[in-house]
Amino acid sequence: MKPLFLTYTNGKEPYLTLARKLGEDIKTLYAGEFYHLEVKGPGNNTDFFVEVNSLLYPYVSRALSEQRPVVMLDCDNGLVKSIDTLFEADFDVAAVFRYAQMQETGRQDYCSGLVALNSVRPAIVKKFWVEWTYRTAFYKRGTPKGFPQALKDSGWLESWFTDQGALNEIILPSGNQREPEEDDYSIIPGNIYEIHGYKILPLDRRVYGALPGDSKDACVIHYKGKTKNQRLG
Repeated sequence: MKPLFLTYTNGKEPYLTLARKLGEDIKTLYAGEFYHLEVKGPGNNTDFFVEVNSLLYPYVSRALSEQRPVVMLDCDNGLVKSIDTLFEADFDVAAVFRYAQMQETGRQDYCSGLVALNSVRPAIVKKFWVEWTYRTAFYKRGTPKGFPQALKDSGWLESWFTDQGALNEIILPSGNQREPEEDDYSIIPGNIYEIHGYKILPLDRRVYGALPGDSKDACVIHYKGKTKNQRLG
């Protein structure tokens, strides 16, 4: 069955326009179901992501019960090719693995900008979604040594990493509480790893989260930072 695609915004521009463009991509490639959630109330990022996951759960649960996979995308992504082949693999949860790019954030090796849920074992995947929501609500920000000063100096906020930090707690082999030098980083995109009771599929960033012009093999383009203007123009 065709995947259910989900995205969310805070109900403000430019995110509404980005979400509309993502919806157009999905309609063009899939003519499938797309749901855009607007969450305007929470006053901080932790509350925002907890509310997003809580409000999306009924859609996730219904789709999985119908044996439909689910793809949650940040609205600053663009879908340029079908990702149907992704669901040929026997996994529960897939996310973009980007360790080579993101060592400076401590343990933010997986990006929450694309999270794919397979429907082969729906009960297990529903459990993952509940655990992710719960861990987001209680996530302690930063790394064991504190949030990197270099990121603070660059204007990054610890609150940006709440849902993503919670995701990494679940799907990294030892959670995200170890320092980078303590792991051998043998994780290879495309291989499946059984971690904390879930079958985890790390996705190649060059295919599922490439920057504009970064890869001819890209299925998903991530218009992060200033590259958003290329999407909006």
